[in-house]
Amino acid sequence: MRISIKILSITLVAIISALTAEAFTVRGRIVDNTLKDPVPGAIVTIASPDSTVISRGTSDGKGTFTVNVDSVTEQLIITVDATSYSRLSLSLSGAGSDIDLGSVAMSPSTIGLAEVTVSAKAVNR
Repeated sequence: MRISIKILSITLVAIISALTAEAFTVRGRIVDNTLKDPVPGAIVTIASPDSTVISRGTSDGKGTFTVNVDSVTEQLIITVDATSYSRLSLSLSGAGSDIDLGSVAMSPSTIGLAEVTVSAKAVNR
């Protein structure tokens, strides 16, 4: 009976250690590529290579973000989306400890419009 309790205790400690070792944090600061201004409201998504979303976060008014990741895969795909900016994708291999990406620069998106015609009529009341 004592041996079973010891084995159970050792197994439980090993499982808890493995689970806590897997949790980590990804942090950084999203900035405009040209102006170097912070990009608030950028959505940072952490996913596995098969596009399964693992975790998600949003940058604050200073462009900083922190995303907690509770599971680890061999490779992580980090995507950053922000209004008026081109999507940014990063690939990380062997993640498992805290990651500081530092400043992540996003390029403003340029969308060309075809000819636009604006017309109006006077309304008499």
